[in-house]
Amino acid sequence: MSSYFAQDDVSLPGLAAYYKVASDEEREHAIKFINYQIKRGGKVQIECIRAPPTNNWENALKSLEVSLALEKRKSDSHLTKYLEDEFLEEQVQAIKELGDYVTQIKRAGPQGIGRIFI
Repeated sequence: MSSYFAQDDVSLPGLAAYYKVASDEEREHAIKFINYQIKRGGKVQIECIRAPPTNNWENALKSLEVSLALEKRKSDSHLTKYLEDEFLEEQVQAIKELGDYVTQIKRAGPQGIGRIFI
């Protein structure tokens, strides 16, 4: 998503920066999960991550709605304590932030007046 919004024909650098930070954060989470698995004596098996369903996010609102849906994913009950300790507050903040952005863009209307990421 970051690279899409950084393209010269889209040019929403604030949104590109937001998604870059989010991507870096998710990578840090993956490393924490790897370290957690190793601590528990498990074997880390890296598999391919599916590409997003599209490379054309159409507009800021659509991308934020997709991001919000991904942030609301369900958790694994076996990792509940670990997830709560490591990620819950951050997850709640991400859901709030994305929800606010969706609301603000909807409020701005189809012309995008007052976009928050410019």
